Amino acid sequence: PLATILMLSEILIHYQSKMKPEDISEKVNNIREHVLHLSGIVNDVLQLSKINEGKIIFNPGENNIIELTETVITRFRTTLKSKEVIQFKSDFNTLVCMIDKQLLSQAMNNLISNALKYSPVDPKVSVEIKQVENEVLFIVKDNGIGIPEQDRKHMFTPFFRASNTKTIQGNGLGLSILKEAVQMHKGYVTCNNNVGKGTVFTIHLPADIIINYT
Repeated sequence: PLATILMLSEILIHYQSKMKPEDISEKVNNIREHVLHLSGIVNDVLQLSKINEGKIIFNPGENNIIELTETVITRFRTTLKSKEVIQFKSDFNTLVCMIDKQLLSQAMNNLISNALKYSPVDPKVSVEIKQVENEVLFIVKDNGIGIPEQDRKHMFTPFFRASNTKTIQGNGLGLSILKEAVQMHKGYVTCNNNVGKGTVFTIHLPADIIINYT
């Protein structure tokens, strides 16, 4: 990102007087996008470092997971051409659980962000919350590029990116942070994958986190 920001800045400095206003706006927007991307990398690195050093305080409280999920989805829908890109269904109207709101929100955000990012053509993402026996499941399914079989064993390794994602912007930290955030809730993450047809990530949380539901 820094190299691109520098290059675009140099172009604006030396050739701005010869450029059309729309070309200048495009370059400025590109700089902004790369600054946001770089900021995201820095924030993710700091977050993972704090988790690994035990500096993240696990702070659970009573929170409605359905409401939390709808808030995360709404943030994504504001940037999409159609709200129908992300479908949400739940076995519950409300599901109040003892969770760390910030950590679980980030975990949900990372999964949905990946689902959209790696489904570049006509993305369709489904989000589902349900209870199966003694677990609460948060399921995110997409119709994207999938994860090559040889890469799956590394997918939670910090900075690792699958071999079929080289042309897609990313930093390889989202799944690492997701895994750590879920483990703090005494849960785990599973992945079902079909290369070229999509991926299903599932957050498994113990059902004893449930306070009440409707």
